[in-house]
Amino acid sequence: MVNLHVLHGLSFAGAEAFLLEEGYGQEVAIERRAVEDGRLFLYPYTLYDEQGSLIDRIFHAEYCRRDEDGEWEAYSCSWTRDLSCTGY
Repeated sequence: MVNLHVLHGLSFAGAEAFLLEEGYGQEVAIERRAVEDGRLFLYPYTLYDEQGSLIDRIFHAEYCRRDEDGEWEAYSCSWTRDLSCTGY
């Protein structure tokens, strides 16, 4: 499993490339409502074993607000792990 501190030290593109090199696959983004009319966009990266069992899931989380043009603009980003699939 990838150490999240490594991802936090890289640019988004660098962290994404690192995850893909480590065997993680990118999945469909998840959009959720957040506080103050914002949105939370979760970009999952998952790692499976040879039998197809889930080993690890890491998200790039972007908390977004609408900008002047009505587009979603990230104001806070972070890497986080789904602890429900890691046995913690």
